Amino acid sequence: MSTLNQPDAHHQEREAGPEVPPPVPDTRPETATTAVPAPSLGSLKRTLVLMCLVYALGMLCFQAFNYVYQAIGTAIDAGPLASMITALPGSLLGIFCFIYGGLGDFVSLRKMFVAGMVLLLVGSLGGFFLHFDNVWMVVVMRAIQTAGGQMSGSIYLILCARYLEGRDRVKYFGIFNAVYAAAAIVGLVCGGVLVTVGWAWLFMIPVLSVFCVPSILRGLPDGESGPSQHVDVPGFVIFGIGISLLTFFFGAYQWWVLAAAAVAFVAFAVYIHKAEQPFITPAFFKNSRWLMAVCLLVIFYFYNHVIAPTYRSLGAGLCGMDSAQVSLLLIPAYVVWIIVATNSGAIYTKLGRKPTALLSAGLLLAGFWVTAFVVDKGQLAIALASCVIFGGTGLVYSPYFDTVVGTVSPEESGRAVGMNDLAINVSASIGVAVFTPMMSVTAATPANNFLGVAGAAVASSNLFLIYGLVALVGMVFYLFAYKHITTSTEPVPGERPLE
Repeated sequence: MSTLNQPDAHHQEREAGPEVPPPVPDTRPETATTAVPAPSLGSLKRTLVLMCLVYALGMLCFQAFNYVYQAIGTAIDAGPLASMITALPGSLLGIFCFIYGGLGDFVSLRKMFVAGMVLLLVGSLGGFFLHFDNVWMVVVMRAIQTAGGQMSGSIYLILCARYLEGRDRVKYFGIFNAVYAAAAIVGLVCGGVLVTVGWAWLFMIPVLSVFCVPSILRGLPDGESGPSQHVDVPGFVIFGIGISLLTFFFGAYQWWVLAAAAVAFVAFAVYIHKAEQPFITPAFFKNSRWLMAVCLLVIFYFYNHVIAPTYRSLGAGLCGMDSAQVSLLLIPAYVVWIIVATNSGAIYTKLGRKPTALLSAGLLLAGFWVTAFVVDKGQLAIALASCVIFGGTGLVYSPYFDTVVGTVSPEESGRAVGMNDLAINVSASIGVAVFTPMMSVTAATPANNFLGVAGAAVASSNLFLIYGLVALVGMVFYLFAYKHITTSTEPVPGERPLE
């Protein structure tokens, strides 16, 4: 995540459900050479299992906050800023992944893990004890916690890519995918339960990972894995400021914030033209095929972080369900998502890129629009329609990510992966800020009741209708741009597509 992207054999890591799967670092450096002795296979696999557990606890917390951020906002009187609890950490997640993937090429993984655990514990304990019912304290501690939690996922993927081969690599990528999905389900349940007990306890979930630290430190290889490389700190900082300000604007709608974001992006444009070694060059943005392809990711992930909260709002407003009951209602849909996501590579291999892309978009479109019509038809109808939506969510990542990566050369793949993750998470985070105010509509009027549903369900019905329109726009744009995007980018004969 988030959180959600589906991890695959080339590019892993998010946020769930239909949250945006969390972003993935590039693990294939051009110049780094493995200078650290490889751990034994048995030791490596034990370390991977424990690392996956640490990642799962962090992702579980991430998904829980995404699910109940509205309730937390109400509890601390955050008003329209409640969406920042999940929007800003989600935006920063892409930047964290981009940085961690580069650091993993030449910095000791053991040192990276220690630094990540420190951040995770500072954010968790600080959030629990020092939130002071202040939205900005919650946002800051969530950002620190997210930065630390993401480190374990990045290191897991680096270890898989660096030391595993063949079936073992595919197996552990699959485990990572399954753990991410399971964390999404448990996160919904924990969020729904703990928000009724005391929402601050959500911060404490990742603290349980401290019990894994001694064993992980014994199993992680130490020392630098390659020669020292340049890290473009100023570039990341300027770009991160611009992204954060843009996300904040869509939550607060303060025009000075938008102006400040524009200044930051202009400064970034000037910087990459003047800097000797920027993390991304101006030529990268002149690739029209990549720009059109990444727009597809922006479109299809625009609503990912708000689907589960929309169900929560629907259950509370129409069915009188609390957060825990709504999360239980969605478990079958998440099981469908796990099954489809786990088999998405096989489906893609069987059908091909374009049919799989259209199938996933069609499932999303159908699921959203059917849900828009049945929101007042009972819990069974809602649950069945949600299975279609989550099935589409489980399938959508592979074909569209493969389309984007196919528009750049292998030498640019690392930057493309990082920018793609950033686009996905920023789009989803802005979607949270845009759609959250629409959930507060409680009365149906001729002006807002487009489908004639019961009054208490009008907001959710309209939102699902809009989500479907977004998916339709994505499908039409894909058909329009497909020929241009895929010029000279189809896989060579015998090449295994992304899974």
